[in-house]
Amino acid sequence: MSPSGSGEKNASGVGTWLAPQRAGIPTPSPSLVSEPFWAGARAGELRYQWCEACGVAVMDPQPACPRCLGSELEWRVSSGRGTVSSFTVVWRAPLPAFQVPYAPAIVEMAEGFTLLTNVINCEVDQLKVGLPVEAVFVDIEQDVSLIYVQPDEANLAPGHDQLAT
Repeated sequence: MSPSGSGEKNASGVGTWLAPQRAGIPTPSPSLVSEPFWAGARAGELRYQWCEACGVAVMDPQPACPRCLGSELEWRVSSGRGTVSSFTVVWRAPLPAFQVPYAPAIVEMAEGFTLLTNVINCEVDQLKVGLPVEAVFVDIEQDVSLIYVQPDEANLAPGHDQLAT
């Protein structure tokens, strides 16, 4: 059984578990441009924009394509699958509301965009560049769902240890 909070030991007494943040941390204030992204998170979807003019995936919601400046952006739903390309582990909370440790990561998503998020539902020592992950959605407050990633056990590459559940 997985531990329920950040910083806890797993059932075998080793490692440090990464868990979602709890209510009380700063939360997003959606704009007119970003509201479809946050509505997607509340619905359990990782949404991104696609530029019809130049064929680029755009993660940070924009009124115009950052590549060609075109306005032909449409919202699409990601598969939620990606690979960790960089990460760090934070051991000192920036504010008292944050639970530590937590692991911010840059994830290369299957659709071609990068996602900055936190990795959860694994031990700190299981984090690796190249780790396959999948998006998960956590309701943190009423009407606020945050997007995290967790190891995608179904797609672990050779050489990655199986993750304890």
